[in-house]
Amino acid sequence: MNTVQRFIKAQQGEDAYISFQQAYGELKAGSKQSHWIWYIFPQLKQLGFSSIAQHFGIVDFKEAYGYLQNKELFQNYDTITQLVEQQLKRNIPALMLMSGDTDTKKLVSSLTLFREAALFLERQGDTSQDFAALAQRCDRILKETSKQGYYPCNRTLDFVASAEAEKVNLGSGKV
Repeated sequence: MNTVQRFIKAQQGEDAYISFQQAYGELKAGSKQSHWIWYIFPQLKQLGFSSIAQHFGIVDFKEAYGYLQNKELFQNYDTITQLVEQQLKRNIPALMLMSGDTDTKKLVSSLTLFREAALFLERQGDTSQDFAALAQRCDRILKETSKQGYYPCNRTLDFVASAEAEKVNLGSGKV
């Protein structure tokens, strides 16, 4: 199922998934406690190995910007990235906030992907959401995580660069 609907259902707590509200509450309390990283902070499908990571992996750049164009998903991502930024400003290390190295890397990978998707949508003139503010926030968080040894995901950046090059080669300036 290559549609953003799977993220909406999971974030709403359907099918025994941890809801967005619970995930938000965990981070607000200072530390991720349960299993929700895949659909709250999605990353590229090619970076995941487990069946759940594959199910919730973003398949292509079109799906990444489609995720952000969905009002509910954008609002949730925007809200939770605001919280992550606040917690980092409170000197809670990303490693502690995300409860380990693996999920900190997934967070950074997701922020890398959606920063680029938000910038792309802004360049396309899409005004349906505040993509510029989200991209700037992702950038600030990534600067902070870089200070902690978690740099923007190179594999994600390479993927985005090849996706953008493909659009240029096809002569497509709009999505």
